[in-house]
Amino acid sequence: MKKRYIWIVGVLLLLASLACSLGSAGGPTEQPSGGEQEETVEVTEQPPATEEEAEPEVAPGALKSLNSYRVRITWQWTAENGESEQMVIEQEATKEPPAQRIVITSAQEEGAIEFVQIGDKAWSCFNGSCIQTEQDPEELADQFGEEAFTDPATYFDTEKEFVGRETVNGINTRHYVLHLSPLEAAALSGGEITDLQSEVWVADEGDLPTFVVRFILKWKGTQNDQQGEGQYIYEVYAINAPIIIEPPEGAPTGLPEDVPAYPNAQDTAVMGGMITFSTPDEASVVAQFYKDQMPTEGWTLSDETDLGGMVSQTWTKEGRTLNLMISPGDEGTSVMIMLEE
Repeated sequence: MKKRYIWIVGVLLLLASLACSLGSAGGPTEQPSGGEQEETVEVTEQPPATEEEAEPEVAPGALKSLNSYRVRITWQWTAENGESEQMVIEQEATKEPPAQRIVITSAQEEGAIEFVQIGDKAWSCFNGSCIQTEQDPEELADQFGEEAFTDPATYFDTEKEFVGRETVNGINTRHYVLHLSPLEAAALSGGEITDLQSEVWVADEGDLPTFVVRFILKWKGTQNDQQGEGQYIYEVYAINAPIIIEPPEGAPTGLPEDVPAYPNAQDTAVMGGMITFSTPDEASVVAQFYKDQMPTEGWTLSDETDLGGMVSQTWTKEGRTLNLMISPGDEGTSVMIMLEE
């Protein structure tokens, strides 16, 4: 149980560090092969390196100039005793409408962690349970183009060798071998490194920015006192494809139609039959709003109590019960709605 808790917390921290990066240019590209991360590289002519080809400008956030894209990250460690760990992060993002979806799975854990934001609505899901919250769509848009944990462009400034031109995921690229130090790769390896190999493919098309299309890091070393081999694979695909991001299946999509939405609600969260929000209005104002509006939706007030300004209301309708708790605070009022079907 402790191991699972640590994994979940770590992934949530990782989710908080992920950023989208979008804009507009270029046409759609193909999706990489599934399964065991099969190579999709098509080797074409490999001309000798030139100064210009060996030193392209690759900056974090270069995906800002795209309309949509998908990213897949695979981290895997296999110890000499045969034990294996794997985590896969899949991200997709669109600029119009502003939306992103991140799914994280682990071979060691059941279920997946999923985060979706579409405009001002966001859902966080784990093991079939989802919480819907409100987010700032302008903040989501501002993230486009910013450096993210998933962007390996920061590793491109190291010493490297030009290999040749290749096609990866339908995108013309320039292929380089990087000479990273164990210290530079430590954040991705998760342990001590004794042998290290790294390669990168960067986009080489006139109508696309120069971004990292694929990044592969392979190493041998020690993790948790076990020797073994690891790899970290990052790749971008489905560039400018017609991606549609929808709420998670079965997740709440807002208040029930017959429950009035408070007009000055903030920080609304929905989980199953529970809705919470805050408001700068006084508790008495909130209580009166529901006393005025609930009957118009067919609800009947069956009980109301006021304990030192904290108001509790119970409403019924066609076999359903709604409990409303309105609590005053120093900076406004907190409201919790519990709906029993």
